Amino acid sequence: MSLYKTPKQAKENGHKFYFSGMPCKNGNVDKRYINGNCCCKPCKQNRNKYVSGWIEKNPEKQKSIRSKNYLKHKNSINQKNNEWKKKNLSKVAVYNAKRHSAKLNSVPNWYSELDELVMQEAYDLSNLRNKMLGFEWNVDHMYPLQAKTVCGLHCGANIQVIPKTLNMQKRNSLMFTDYYEWIQKA
Repeated sequence: MSLYKTPKQAKENGHKFYFSGMPCKNGNVDKRYINGNCCCKPCKQNRNKYVSGWIEKNPEKQKSIRSKNYLKHKNSINQKNNEWKKKNLSKVAVYNAKRHSAKLNSVPNWYSELDELVMQEAYDLSNLRNKMLGFEWNVDHMYPLQAKTVCGLHCGANIQVIPKTLNMQKRNSLMFTDYYEWIQKA
């Protein structure tokens, strides 16, 4: 707990809280935010109920406030997002592939966490092979999402990791539709 007894002292020293030792309207003695709001559980719950009710009654004002806050903090938000994306390349790749597949209506209703895990592992394996072997690898749909005669699904059972050159050769054709069939051409 901070040693500051007033909000002014806490604010001057860059802290968000102060402790006056005085009980709140619920009779609890707890630290307070520099705006004076109590940090005890009953006070937080009351504020959350009030805020939720206000948001339901004023959706347009809430939207306007969020827009203004986003514009105010846009650069730091984008910087944090970019840092996260650099640290989570496989998650970003899985998200982009799923989004692209959804546009093509190829994500099945039964798509699950297991499919998500298989996809992420495939992208991790692709990145690992790129680094270790010195040439590019792609995550490929064995049955293409947009072939002339058949349209495959975006799911774990339809995924393989193959060299980029073979994936470019394959395009949207029905080549390499069985696991490890591509090894014969490599």
